[in-house]
Amino acid sequence: MQRESPVTAAFTHDIRATWKDLNASIDGPIERFEWWQACVEGLPDLGRVHPVVVNDRGIFLAVAPLVVRPGLVPRFELIGVRQLHEPMGFVYSSSTTLAALCQKLAQQKVPIDLQRVPRHSPLVDQLQHAFKGRGLLRVSATTPYPFLALDASWATPEKHFNAGRRSDFRRSRRHADKAGTVQFELVTPDDTNIDRLLSEAYDAELRGWKGSQGSALALDPVRGGFYRRYFHECMRQRILRLAFMRIDGVAVAMQIGVHINNRLWLLKIGYNEAYSRISPGTLLMLEVVRQAALDGTRSIEFLGTAEPWTELWTQDKRECVRIKAYPPSALSAAALITDAAAWVARRLSNKSQLAVARLRSVAKMPVTALTRYLSRAYIAGPGLADALRTYDRLAEQGKVATIGYFNPTRQPASEIAEVARAVVAALAAGRQDGYVSLKVPPMGYDIGLVEDIARRAAAADVGVHFDSHAIDTTDPTFACVEAALRQTPQVSCTLPARWPRSLDDAERAIALKLRVRVVKGQWADPAHPDIDINAAYLRLVDRLAGRARAVAVATHDPALAQEALRRLRAAGTPCELEQLYGLPTRAVSAQARQMGVPVRVYIPFGAAWLPYTLRQLARKPTTLWWLSRDALAAFARQSTANSAHATGQPRKTRKPPRRSFAVPGEPQ
Repeated sequence: MQRESPVTAAFTHDIRATWKDLNASIDGPIERFEWWQACVEGLPDLGRVHPVVVNDRGIFLAVAPLVVRPGLVPRFELIGVRQLHEPMGFVYSSSTTLAALCQKLAQQKVPIDLQRVPRHSPLVDQLQHAFKGRGLLRVSATTPYPFLALDASWATPEKHFNAGRRSDFRRSRRHADKAGTVQFELVTPDDTNIDRLLSEAYDAELRGWKGSQGSALALDPVRGGFYRRYFHECMRQRILRLAFMRIDGVAVAMQIGVHINNRLWLLKIGYNEAYSRISPGTLLMLEVVRQAALDGTRSIEFLGTAEPWTELWTQDKRECVRIKAYPPSALSAAALITDAAAWVARRLSNKSQLAVARLRSVAKMPVTALTRYLSRAYIAGPGLADALRTYDRLAEQGKVATIGYFNPTRQPASEIAEVARAVVAALAAGRQDGYVSLKVPPMGYDIGLVEDIARRAAAADVGVHFDSHAIDTTDPTFACVEAALRQTPQVSCTLPARWPRSLDDAERAIALKLRVRVVKGQWADPAHPDIDINAAYLRLVDRLAGRARAVAVATHDPALAQEALRRLRAAGTPCELEQLYGLPTRAVSAQARQMGVPVRVYIPFGAAWLPYTLRQLARKPTTLWWLSRDALAAFARQSTANSAHATGQPRKTRKPPRRSFAVPGEPQ
């Protein structure tokens, strides 16, 4: 970067005062002089700084804060956007001066690539007008950024969330209060405290996921130095805002933003993951939103891009566009050729990938058909009668079971609920300690249907269990859990170990006095795809041990099951082993019986479902042998059952023991 080029030095000297005058007309922080200056002084690899300006007798009226990006074909781009990815536009005193600036830019010979311009900016229309009949200009959508519009109602932000989420907030605050003295600090720093406060903020971010990934500001001398320089200038302008959540004086969460034109623009957030159980980032955000609303702030602009944590607060986004312009010149011709070649390459790559995917799909068709057939070994049959025959056969062996309906795609919620009611009625007819497993996403999380099923289950003394699905279904599923609890105390839920959030969900289950089934989990957490699943499983078991009402260990891994059950029994927690019908169970069930732990079997019925994906089959081909063996065994079992049913032979049944959970220290 040529920071000390004559153009840059002269421009910096002449523009400083007049650009700051223009700041009053700028909506956000990124176009202001202090951002431009911090980029010039603190970012390497910018390229040649080349602002395009409109002035009148030495007074600057409009500025395009551009650099010339180095490369085979030089291009104009907005300063810092490639490095920092924040949305940015031009600086101007009026629509007239903006039009003059765009006309001047269209007369340049250098192609233009403005990567992230707010769609609502007048710059978009003015550039389109300036390039009309002069070269080419293309506008395409790019990544938007979220914002939260505020009004007086946000002075009590909890009112904007459902009962389940409000319960989460209260539980997090209770945990925080138990951890120590909680304090929230919202401050406009000055010369006496800014360095200390920024160091605290950087440290809190370092102790979070950004620190583990090496992207924290404290670990990045370039970006960390850039933001320190920028924040100091904002402090001098009295627009810098810092927020902290402290426990016993230690900053466990932080936010850094700037307050401009009655909007709060968030630039950096972070929290100490050692305190993740109490959700410090969420608790701090509650206080920031509350205070912003009380102060009359119009909105909170999250900048960056939409992330799962921002979607908790808002679905609103400000659209952004990418503008590519090619004024008539040899450089533009070269840029067009380069961009066209890149576009063709991407198209060919996409088409080749699509072709390969289609070939793979065709190749998989026989395997898919086979696995669909073999998956029948893992369900009792298509109807409830099939599940009940399996249930009674297991009862002869002294085992208890849960029955779950696997619905076809797009079956109406009312029909799914009707099947669940039939399961409850069947379990009430002398089948002791059985319970019904519900999949509430296909039911549309219908609270009315859930409450009706739970009410019938309470009258029949039958338990109601809520299965787990993808991670984004967890919160609405818990809302259904709480609805069921209003009708019956016999409610349980599944917690997948592969999600870090399950540790917090375990606290919720403990508070609600739920029985918990611990599984490895079929769906990954996109934010933590490579988690050590066995270690996570035992962490979740440890969180529940000694505190949960009862825990079912659901795994077919003998070593993992043995260790999990050992820990639960040592903590005095009632526990049982739960196995999926159709999967190999002999070894792990024998271990459980030796430990005096009862065994429960999950019996699915309805649409065929396969617990192994094709990817798992590819990784472990012996699975196909297990599937084939199990399918043959299931075929034999079904043939025997059908024969007995057809000849009217009586079936001897033995009721399972009423208590299914093993309580350490008590006779079984």
